[in-house]
Amino acid sequence: MRIIRLCLIALVVTTFTACTPLTEQRAEEFEGLLAKYQKTANTEDLDAIVEKWPEPDDIYFDLEDLPYVLSTPGDSEAGDLWAPLLEDAEHELIQAERWDALAAANDKLRIAPSSIAMLSEVYPGNDPDLLKAIGHHSREVGNLESAYNAYARAALDSHRAAELVRGLTHHYGCGDLYRIWGELTDGRAYLDGEALTLSAPQLSHRELVKARIALRNGQIPDIPESCPLDADYSASSSARG
Repeated sequence: MRIIRLCLIALVVTTFTACTPLTEQRAEEFEGLLAKYQKTANTEDLDAIVEKWPEPDDIYFDLEDLPYVLSTPGDSEAGDLWAPLLEDAEHELIQAERWDALAAANDKLRIAPSSIAMLSEVYPGNDPDLLKAIGHHSREVGNLESAYNAYARAALDSHRAAELVRGLTHHYGCGDLYRIWGELTDGRAYLDGEALTLSAPQLSHRELVKARIALRNGQIPDIPESCPLDADYSASSSARG
């Protein structure tokens, strides 16, 4: 099995982060459960995978390895053993629409970039951490409207995420949106690069207050056509270019 081969390689090249027998045993058990589900597509078999989803200390047996869980499990040799297994299992959870299980998995160890990319196309939930991950991914690939929508949905459940929305709207110069989201926070995240000039107000004071109250009541403000976050704005800019 690939688990044994990977562990033997890891034991040769490292000491403190190599696979222990217990780590190897846990990974083999998880791989077996995953292989069984991929054959049967049985709900009970998927439940067994969720139940056996590793905790950080199942992967990192040494205390010196614990900081690695702040990134991804692929940052140490023991993590390399688990990374492809968890990635495959994450994809199965997404296809089965097991959103709660996926959020719980992300709380333990951040899910893989490929899983976030899949999730960005289909996720209907409101877990703030998953939504923020989708927002980050969307911005990285240039889908600004998707990034805004993901951050905005996260902000309705976690007002700290509103700083991401304000950071995004400020960075791309969307003045009215930036001011509306000031209802939930007076802070903003700072994005890399030089921000565009913030557009002059188009909303009256009365309209701004109304939009803020609607946001407070859970209504996400639409992106104005004049804002670069709007997909049509980006498309028309590309066409003119």
